[in-house]
Amino acid sequence: MYFKSLFILVFSFLFIACSSKAPEIKKEDELTQANKCQILEKRDHKLKCYDELLGNNSFAQLRVGIYFAQKKEYKKSLDLLNKSYESKNPYSNLALAFMYFNGFGVKQDLKESHNLLQDTKDINPNASYQLARFYLQGIYVKKDANKGIEFLEKAANKGMKKAQKRLFNIYSKGLFGIQKDEIKASYWGIELKSKKVDNTENIYKL
Repeated sequence: MYFKSLFILVFSFLFIACSSKAPEIKKEDELTQANKCQILEKRDHKLKCYDELLGNNSFAQLRVGIYFAQKKEYKKSLDLLNKSYESKNPYSNLALAFMYFNGFGVKQDLKESHNLLQDTKDINPNASYQLARFYLQGIYVKKDANKGIEFLEKAANKGMKKAQKRLFNIYSKGLFGIQKDEIKASYWGIELKSKKVDNTENIYKL
């Protein structure tokens, strides 16, 4: 399952505080704060660090929300993920899409899952990658291999190794009714083997 990798495992946008007197907080500053927790080695230390940020840091809310989802504490998870989403953090869409796709803590809603991914496909390569699944397999939407390829390429062009591997397999084997294409298979094979580091999922790591 493509979605499974999410929990094993967004950066510029502005958060406008509700109070006109409150200072403007940049998403990149929130991410910098949250990353100071991420680099800590022990999980207990990470969680304590994030706990101090949960009031106004949408990246801390996102990561701890995913942590609670892993523990199947879905009420706590959804509370934090929704706070991150309400703070206009575009990377929260993927985590919420996972919850709606599987019906974790909410009624399963493939339409909502699809729409959440659709809203951030141009920002988050993970959203593009997961959205491709809907079109390649005909989940909720009409099966459209070409559109699925389009979303995979969007993710692959941003350095996502999983998307590059998927494209390599599709073009080398002729999957999903796509005609084999040695040139495209070779291109994505080279990209896949390159030493470029894939950081596309780091945003979700505790």
